[in-house]
Amino acid sequence: MVSNAFVIYAIPFLQLYPKYICPEDLPECTHRDRCGRKDIQIDWDSIYSLKNWVQRLDLECTKPYLIAGIGSSHFLGWMLGSLLVTRIGDIYGRKLPFISAQLLGSAMQLSLLFTTDIHIMIGLFFFTGMAASGRFTLAHVYLQELMPIKYRSHAGTMVQFIDSMLVVVVSLYHRFITKEWYPLQIFAACSMVISFGATMVIPESPKYLYSKGRYDEARKVLQFIQNFLSRNKQENVQVIFDTEVKGQDIIVDQKGNMIDLLRNRQYLGNLFAFSLQWITGIFAYYSIYFQLKYFEGDIYTNVIIAGASEMCSNFITGLIFAKLGVTRTYLLSYFFGITCSTLFIFLSPSYEYLVPLILLGAFYGYSSVVLVNWISTPQLFPVIYSSSAIGVCNVFARFATIVAPQVAEIEQPIPMVVISVMGAISAMGCLMLKPYKGSGVQEKVQV
Repeated sequence: MVSNAFVIYAIPFLQLYPKYICPEDLPECTHRDRCGRKDIQIDWDSIYSLKNWVQRLDLECTKPYLIAGIGSSHFLGWMLGSLLVTRIGDIYGRKLPFISAQLLGSAMQLSLLFTTDIHIMIGLFFFTGMAASGRFTLAHVYLQELMPIKYRSHAGTMVQFIDSMLVVVVSLYHRFITKEWYPLQIFAACSMVISFGATMVIPESPKYLYSKGRYDEARKVLQFIQNFLSRNKQENVQVIFDTEVKGQDIIVDQKGNMIDLLRNRQYLGNLFAFSLQWITGIFAYYSIYFQLKYFEGDIYTNVIIAGASEMCSNFITGLIFAKLGVTRTYLLSYFFGITCSTLFIFLSPSYEYLVPLILLGAFYGYSSVVLVNWISTPQLFPVIYSSSAIGVCNVFARFATIVAPQVAEIEQPIPMVVISVMGAISAMGCLMLKPYKGSGVQEKVQV
């Protein structure tokens, strides 16, 4: 699920311009100057001078919009894939689109190792984005359906924790291990190929099969899981599944039409409120993340601190979610995030040294919102609609991802005002969320 993160989180370092040794007639020089003057040498002793895509794709002479297009095309692909791939997951099952996305992602990761043309690279990243909608978005639903209810949120939390840990790993790699970009991406490609092979033995979601009325197939999958876990004789998979199915009152529908989802007032209300949480969480997360480059100190340290903050957020929020449920965890996360982003707005210039701490606090809060987004889907929507629902939300979320870097460049405090207002609206919106009847979860929130 997280193998592709090695290249996505490495983009700031893959596109990082080096420091230059300027000639006497040009005391201060940039990458634009070097494009026309090859006598300007790279200072390879600088920690910022990496052997990356600046040389491989000739980024010094490339127009900025093409460079930005690498990341943007990824999220455009993810946005489109969220409409198509996740819907396929509700129609044909979780495994088929997941395997297809794994295959596509592996092929694209291998291809970028040999690409020297930025236009081809942009195209490859578009397809890595499409693959991510299956490898990550759909995979969250798939994973949680393979887990007993008591482990469901913990499994999703673990995935997000590892994902945020890779932010730290990528930064440590470029700062302390090597300046070469190739070894890490070869490792990423190998891990994706290995994960693709491992995916082949993972069975279809038994809860999905049950929701489609395919009981014999569901029974065979449960027997496969039981045999796989044969060393643990203390738990009977069939008994656990039967208990959860009865407790959840899983809706059985061979079609699972989107029209039926939209006709149900509770599901439609959840879809609207859940989309709001996704938009705000992702927008705030990336808007604050792109502020890191303005912190004092080097980019490596700032990214490591931000990644560590997100790891703590994921771990703590996962524990809170298991105790408090969806709505109250959202409210607690928004309280922390909004408090910090509002403090930033009214912070006196004399306390400017507190800016990094407050921004990281806001980053912590909104990272918690993002985690709750990922792990709460099974509680809000029936199995037959869960993949489509999270897909619709991700269409809006990925659009917010594209907009966030532009908003982050606006002079403060406007970006933080936008984040705080969106956070307040979404905090009220989360009160509309109601676990569906068969989720096996009861929540009561008094306001």
